[in-house]
Amino acid sequence: VAHILAHTSGLASAGPTDNSPQGFSDWTAVKRAMELAEPISEPGESCAYHMLTFGWLCAGLVEAVTGGASIQQFVHQRIATPLGLTPHFFMGLPTDSTGMKSTDERRKNGKRLYGRGLTASDPAKEGPLSELLDRCATLSFPMFEQLASSGLGLQRGAADGAIGDTLKEQAAAFHGINGSINGSINGSNNGSGEEGELDLSAMGDRIKGKEHLLDLRLWNHRIMRCGTHPAANGHFSAQALALFYHHALIQGQLVPPHVLKSAIACRRREDSLTKLARAATGVDLDIGFGMGYQVFPKAGDRFTGVGHFGVGGSLALCDLESGVCVAITCNKIAPDSAPARRIMSAVFGVLGVEPFSLWND
Repeated sequence: VAHILAHTSGLASAGPTDNSPQGFSDWTAVKRAMELAEPISEPGESCAYHMLTFGWLCAGLVEAVTGGASIQQFVHQRIATPLGLTPHFFMGLPTDSTGMKSTDERRKNGKRLYGRGLTASDPAKEGPLSELLDRCATLSFPMFEQLASSGLGLQRGAADGAIGDTLKEQAAAFHGINGSINGSINGSNNGSGEEGELDLSAMGDRIKGKEHLLDLRLWNHRIMRCGTHPAANGHFSAQALALFYHHALIQGQLVPPHVLKSAIACRRREDSLTKLARAATGVDLDIGFGMGYQVFPKAGDRFTGVGHFGVGGSLALCDLESGVCVAITCNKIAPDSAPARRIMSAVFGVLGVEPFSLWND
């Protein structure tokens, strides 16, 4: 369990052989693939970000511990409902009416968590899945749109239903991009590279044949939104996400203080992500993981921030010193962290809270 939560299980590259959206959404096949996977390093030896496999491993663990409850059911029953976060907090969208309370019921319970497109006067929109999908932000990915317009063959839109085999076939041209950055994409798989530099050859080996998964517009599709992908298809309003951190960590309703302290104390630096962030943005980020969370430093190497940076600028962060919890959700995906940086600076400045050493300019 500790290896899974700390991203040290050695299974960062594991997954199903069928990496089409349909294959990724076959939970039985995905779970079996994870069970049969061979670690690429000794468990506990090195910290490597398990981008998708972290969620699959946790989902399998939840099923084993609870006697068969899915991660979707567990999050709804044990987290979202007790904390009053439904219907703005889903780990994978439900395909039935699970967690979709009526507007009248929310008002009766004093809940005013109005997500994207909802206000106090709006009619109830928590009915069919199609209406829930309408409330979700549509991800845009300018980088891949530019690549497509440059003739690299990448499908322009995953959101328009053009996913699956066509997208996978056309995405093969992505090899040329990595090649232009760091030589041949077919290199070693040790992931080390030169000191202070990013070795994209190892990353290329890991994503070869899966390039279509880098076009994050893929997650706009209903198949991906509703599947068992806990590391990538959580659906939250920013307010609900900030309240989750407040209730779970500051108030200790889900994570007792002594457990949180131990989770932070075992922080390990993730070098490949640190180098990737430097290569993509020119910014030096100190990226490290504790037990299940990224752990962020302040001046003097005081690790008091707990949370996670999402792809494209989204962020959830809890400052344990001040008790401030911030969530930023974005629907335009870009490697630049400037929007989150400006918002964080503004929030911490207004509140008079010491900022984190997230960016060392």
